[in-house]
Amino acid sequence: MSNPPDLRQLRTFQAIVEHGSFARAAEQLGIAQSTVTLHVQALEAEFGAPLFTRRSRQAELTEAGRTLLAYATRLLREADDLHRAMDDYGDGLSGKVHIGAIESAANVLLMPTLVRFIEERPRVQLRVEVGSTAGISGRVLAGELDMGLCAPADVEGLIFERLFDQRFALLLPERHPLAERPAIYLDDLRGVRLLIPEPGGEYRSRVQAALGGHIAQMDTRVEIGALSGLKYGVQAGLGVAILPVLPFVSPPPGTLLRDLADVEITLPIGILRRQETGFASPALELLLERIRAAMAEALPATANPAAADRPSAFVN
Repeated sequence: MSNPPDLRQLRTFQAIVEHGSFARAAEQLGIAQSTVTLHVQALEAEFGAPLFTRRSRQAELTEAGRTLLAYATRLLREADDLHRAMDDYGDGLSGKVHIGAIESAANVLLMPTLVRFIEERPRVQLRVEVGSTAGISGRVLAGELDMGLCAPADVEGLIFERLFDQRFALLLPERHPLAERPAIYLDDLRGVRLLIPEPGGEYRSRVQAALGGHIAQMDTRVEIGALSGLKYGVQAGLGVAILPVLPFVSPPPGTLLRDLADVEITLPIGILRRQETGFASPALELLLERIRAAMAEALPATANPAAADRPSAFVN
């Protein structure tokens, strides 16, 4: 190739695909439509093949265009990684870190770690998204998140570094009839109103899988989206809930935690990253170190399920 495409041309090409037309790509990029056309013409001249089939106002990819899109996406993602890393090297204290975390990990485990991190890197631009493992894994794979703090994801191209196993226990009001029992079994939950998360999250799927056929014997008509909502629902006497617990966070006033005697529910939590990323910016590397250290310090028993005792705390 005598004139390999520059990143501007590839970003223009990517914008056309994303927004569906030359005009909308130009508007999004803040450049003239004639410049968009010139960038595409340069790419087509370089590769000797048309990239779009222009029908009406819509731009559709040709086979050559689809091939270029796959490579351009990876090249631009790596270029963005490089820029983030070099921005951070510029003064040693700045840069950008964009991470995702599931609710329990974000609320209780991640936020205290971020306090120390921001004190050490005060000029880092930090963005935290809270979501499900499925959503986080897709955004990590696409390069939209630098890392995720979540459950494992069975997605090719991602690697998972396990930090600890999060245990689950039954949260119930102090005055609930089951509160007086020395041990609670799944059969004891027959007819009991079990508050459950909305579909699509790892907490609900893990609980449903562990309960198996027993869940059909319970009243599961009440769905609440957030773990904090489930907590307050139990506190108000709306029902009971099976939720993740941690050894250093107290349950809400008026509630208590009990193990289920005949089933143990755990969820691995760790760091999710792209396999192809061979380096991390100094800011991200420092944050990863702080997260690992915080998990090791705060969760000595939870990190080793065999050593974990009865649950004594609730994840906010």
